[in-house]
Amino acid sequence: MEDFLATVRSISSDKNYVELANYLNRSNELLAKYAGQIDAAIASLDPDQHSLAFMALLLVKLSLPNYGDFELIFSQIQQFITICSREQIQFAGDKFAHLCHFITQCLVDLKQPMRGIRMMCIAIQKAQQSPTQLTSIHTDLAQLCLLAKCLKPALPYLDTDITDIHKEKTVSLDINSTEHRVGGEHLFENYSEENNYSTFAHSSVVMQG
Repeated sequence: MEDFLATVRSISSDKNYVELANYLNRSNELLAKYAGQIDAAIASLDPDQHSLAFMALLLVKLSLPNYGDFELIFSQIQQFITICSREQIQFAGDKFAHLCHFITQCLVDLKQPMRGIRMMCIAIQKAQQSPTQLTSIHTDLAQLCLLAKCLKPALPYLDTDITDIHKEKTVSLDINSTEHRVGGEHLFENYSEENNYSTFAHSSVVMQG
């Protein structure tokens, strides 16, 4: 793990984010072997300077059969989304969106949608390449706002003329599945672009109605 962290810091300092993204993709299996050290590694990284590596560690943690205390992973994801570098996130927008989908599904399952609304507003701004671009994270925000019966945070996005749709690849945290545990229950995420955007459109109609 120390060698991994040293390499991450070195590449990050050079701001060679393409090389860093490729290195992180090659390191998934290695990181999974050090599951017991994931939290310590996350704590040692700056979520702004080392955004891509911080996110990679979070995704590896979520791929484990049991990622531990939900409040800890919630805090880690919240810190990451709030502080992460928008520049770095653009090199792994699909993974960033997947992280947002995951925490949204957790909060929906736990019936705590209000906790994620501000986080998703920040995430949308980080993910967008322009203010008029629609991302799959818009769907997360709409879902949370509807369930929390708190529509105001989503209204500015409904008034925006969309000129572009952010294309995101399907992301899997695990080679074999995207299965996760929350409170002992299994969650299966099946996010597709068509499903996301049609859901956002439907949510928009509900809110405006």
